[in-house]
Amino acid sequence: MNFLKMKELRERGWRQSRATTYRDISEGTFPKPIKIGAASYWGDSEVDRVIAAYTRGASEVELKDVVAQIHAERLS
Repeated sequence: MNFLKMKELRERGWRQSRATTYRDISEGTFPKPIKIGAASYWGDSEVDRVIAAYTRGASEVELKDVVAQIHAERLS
């Protein structure tokens, strides 16, 4: 897995603003960042999964399920 910064999320196809991204994180519809020191990163494959869900028109419940799976996989 490669790590992406906020700017790279947009280059990857995520079109939300920084504020909206953090709102989505708090609502559970976007994965929490991985903190390395003071910096925040997201796994590229994790971002791809969420973008794919948004693209196919996933409901909020479905997005939360995808994000919950991502967080569970990080722990295993």
